[in-house]
Amino acid sequence: MTTASAIATPLSLEAITFAPRFAMAVCEGFLSPSVPFDAHLVAELGTNGIRFEQTSGTESLLVHGDLTIGRASLLSKAAARERFPGKRFLDWQSPCPFVGQVMGYLVWDHFIAPDPAGQRGAFTDLLKGLLATGRSFIARLDSGDMIELAVQRELPLGDLTNRWGFGDGELLLTRAESPYARAVCQAAEDAIRAQGLKAEVEWVPTSHNPLRLSWQVLPSSWRQRMGLEPRRVPALFDADGKPRAPRALNGKRFTIWTLDQGIFDRADFWELAPPRA
Repeated sequence: MTTASAIATPLSLEAITFAPRFAMAVCEGFLSPSVPFDAHLVAELGTNGIRFEQTSGTESLLVHGDLTIGRASLLSKAAARERFPGKRFLDWQSPCPFVGQVMGYLVWDHFIAPDPAGQRGAFTDLLKGLLATGRSFIARLDSGDMIELAVQRELPLGDLTNRWGFGDGELLLTRAESPYARAVCQAAEDAIRAQGLKAEVEWVPTSHNPLRLSWQVLPSSWRQRMGLEPRRVPALFDADGKPRAPRALNGKRFTIWTLDQGIFDRADFWELAPPRA
């Protein structure tokens, strides 16, 4: 971690006086019914290297490695309304049909600046964990600005043939089998059909892009006699059932719900100084 990517100290004033600057909802859409939202949030952030160290009944330090990077509170809906009466974020409902109802909130302040371009440090780990966990919004409590995290977006159909497509899978709302996974597979197949083609799209268990064009094995007695592996080609066909090369999808697009990765580039939103009047 570089000095530029983590400007914090356990002795900083912010670490002593906790005044939440940001808020995010945790919603039910991707939660296991048997896991409370707070346990889910702590576990998901933990996979990105962010730990909660409780300091009181409701407050915790946010810790990355050996560095305290902020403070946070996990709040029920009732507790949030009591603590932040009249705040805009309390009435938010997701426009995305897969996100579901709000279960609770995380409010926090962090003491770190965005990481330099091309580097991954505490800020990137924190934000990646929040994106993967919340899929809701991030709001500034001091200015009222709010950014939706689940947005509809046009994406290239050609990414269906790329292991690292759709931002290596990070644009998708989840990598897990889910109603969302089935819906985006169907959306891709419908968009391909609209181009006069036919295809099978599948959801692949992977840490990369899970949304892929299926493959088929072409029978070949010659390859079998030579002891060669069967030839596999994308399961993409024209209207007559003849195989088509993946390049037939180049320049074609379809629309699905995605995570707004552009939030990483919003330097104005993450400004640590108070917003100008």
